[in-house]
Amino acid sequence: MNNTTNVILSAWHDYVQYSGAEKSKIPASKVHEYQQLFINEEHCRDEESGVYLTVPAEMARSWRRRFVRYDEKGHVSHIEPVSLLFPVLRCVDVEGSSTNTKYLPLFSFPLPKAFLISEDNTLLLPVKDGQQVSAFPFTFRNVFAVELAELGENRHMMSIISALTGQKYTGFFAAFEGLLAWISQQGQTPETAFNALVAPLHNDDFTTQRDGKDYEWLCDNPEGAFPLLEKYLTHEHSAEKPSIYFDLPTYGLFEQKYPLGHGQMQAIQAINQDERLIAVQGAPGTGKTTLFKSLIAQKVVERALAIADGQDRNCGMLVTSTAIKAVENIINDLRDDPVTQGLDWLWFQGGSNAQIKNEFSRLERLTGRWRQESYEPERQQALLASLNQHRQQINDCYQGYINHKALMLQSISDCGFSTTDMARVKAAFAARMADFFRKAASVPSLLVTQPNDLFSLDVAIELHKDAFIEAQRLRERAWQSAIRLESTWPLAHNWQAIVAWLDDPLRPTLEENYSDYPRQGVRNLLVRVLKGKYQSRSDKMRARYADSYQRMALTGLSHQQLAELADAGAKLSADRETVQLLKLLLTPEPDPEDLMTLEILEKEVSESTASQHRVETA
Repeated sequence: MNNTTNVILSAWHDYVQYSGAEKSKIPASKVHEYQQLFINEEHCRDEESGVYLTVPAEMARSWRRRFVRYDEKGHVSHIEPVSLLFPVLRCVDVEGSSTNTKYLPLFSFPLPKAFLISEDNTLLLPVKDGQQVSAFPFTFRNVFAVELAELGENRHMMSIISALTGQKYTGFFAAFEGLLAWISQQGQTPETAFNALVAPLHNDDFTTQRDGKDYEWLCDNPEGAFPLLEKYLTHEHSAEKPSIYFDLPTYGLFEQKYPLGHGQMQAIQAINQDERLIAVQGAPGTGKTTLFKSLIAQKVVERALAIADGQDRNCGMLVTSTAIKAVENIINDLRDDPVTQGLDWLWFQGGSNAQIKNEFSRLERLTGRWRQESYEPERQQALLASLNQHRQQINDCYQGYINHKALMLQSISDCGFSTTDMARVKAAFAARMADFFRKAASVPSLLVTQPNDLFSLDVAIELHKDAFIEAQRLRERAWQSAIRLESTWPLAHNWQAIVAWLDDPLRPTLEENYSDYPRQGVRNLLVRVLKGKYQSRSDKMRARYADSYQRMALTGLSHQQLAELADAGAKLSADRETVQLLKLLLTPEPDPEDLMTLEILEKEVSESTASQHRVETA
């Protein structure tokens, strides 16, 4: 995601987390004395499996009276799910001119049913089991700005407290007191009248956690992964290339503007799976009426299809509620909707005897009107043809989905993965990519500019291959130059000795002393006359550069040979390109296995990229 989109999604993520913490607060008005527990050191006995908490006998009896129900025969008929919530923060919320006290727990432990139906008042609290005694991550995040995930994986209560306070505790109560002290140091107010509550879990935060993970997953995606979402969130549309909008109503639903939400779709799917009874709960404005209207629309379409197939059946629904207004809202919406306002046969509103009598009177008038109408077979056939056409469109879409799914599964199978779960497939691709980069790290001087980017790795491999091939080409030229130089060099030196001669301290001195040596024409006649001068120079150089004379085997050479050596050295040193080629031969030769490794890695990266693309586009 780009920066702007990340800011927007992160803000929504924070809002979801804060709202989750808010919903977890327990109003003080709903907390009774029998629910309040004060844990002290006398109540605690540490064991390897956790801490044994001794609950006062009268309090334990109160819990059993309140949370356990018995039938007429004295058998347990119901046990209310309750949790031990501890420690507890006191929060004072100002709402208008009034203040409301609420409690916010940090940890929870569901009370075992066996404890509530037994006479044993000793409760085992497995404080070293993070699955049973769990923390409320949104409370730590939003109240204390602490990300529990950053403290380490699979933390339990004792290790969380140690990480927060920076101290190691040997017993539960010492850790509990340390946590209370840490809370006060953070500027928060722990409840002092009691430090634990037994109550139904006010908010298990399933929706908050699910939505929070969705936002985190979106933010972790790279820029360009969801271009339409980014355009929608940032309103970044091109004036030169305006988007083309299509008005595509959602068939089979009353709601035309927006699709159903996640929870609404779950209810629809439950009905499709022949669930006999569905409970719908939600605050005003959360879409309950919209859901019921959509369910009704689905049942109308279902019966129409059954009639078209000659298998008519009853698809009626009973909608009931403890609040009459909830049912009236659905019927009022049906009366007001342009699609159904004339279909007064679609519903029957129950209730009081007078209401039922009115409904029967309405139906009698309706059936009387129907008796006066005539059957129109042509119109029915036209409607049936339209219905079958739409059904075929839906079937084609479904078949397209099946084909795409089969293609995706085949693409995953072609990758050699043993799973079809997309989360695991992505993890497998990530592991494969990490393996590619490990192999790349073993190749010397392979420079990848962007880690964890296959395109960058592919470019680096291609560049490295080109450099390898170019190095081989230059070495071939260097060998040709070395062979040519050895054949034209005035003395019997190999190319290594010739290259060493270029840096020998004798070379510039030799060139200077023999720069005026007669080489051709009339001046050759002066060689005998000047022999003494050059002999004197040669003796001085031999005395001063004895090592060079010995290394290059110059002792006993004539002045003519020394002059030719001086000329050859001067000519070669001026030819920079040839000198560079010769010095290249002194460096280690590129390992052919590196090129083979690169070619294999390049092939694997290409195949993996193509496989991943097929899976993503399937």
